[in-house]
Amino acid sequence: MPPVPEESEKPKGIKAILLGPPGAGKGTQVSFLDEILDKRKTKLDSVIEFSIDDSLLVRRITGRLIHKASGRSYHEEFNPPKKPMTDDLTGEPLIKRSDDTEEALKTRLQAYHQQTSPLVDYYQKKGIHSKIDASAAPDAVFASIQAAFAKSKNN
Repeated sequence: MPPVPEESEKPKGIKAILLGPPGAGKGTQVSFLDEILDKRKTKLDSVIEFSIDDSLLVRRITGRLIHKASGRSYHEEFNPPKKPMTDDLTGEPLIKRSDDTEEALKTRLQAYHQQTSPLVDYYQKKGIHSKIDASAAPDAVFASIQAAFAKSKNN
């Protein structure tokens, strides 16, 4: 187990965990986290779950196109390049990630749901879980995050 940071290294403000679909960097070691927080004499203020329908997530991921050299991203349906499979700025080819397949995503999503459901239940019981519709417009998602953090400040 890594050492517990000194008091001066502790983050200030709201402490939160963000739960999201595969690849979203979710924290899954609840007991380890609780132990660290207990040693620091602190607690989580909020756990935010970014929720999106699996079929929409599959559409979003499988349609991604990347310009490898710059990292620019496009999408076959939601943000297509002007010329198919070609970067708008350089004219170079775009690629699809090898793991952006429907089969791979369905396997990852199944594991995600199995691993995340207990976390959601755990944090719901603690009263610090908020579920946010990640399919909404970015401004609406951001407003929902702010509202969840405001709720946690008032508790």
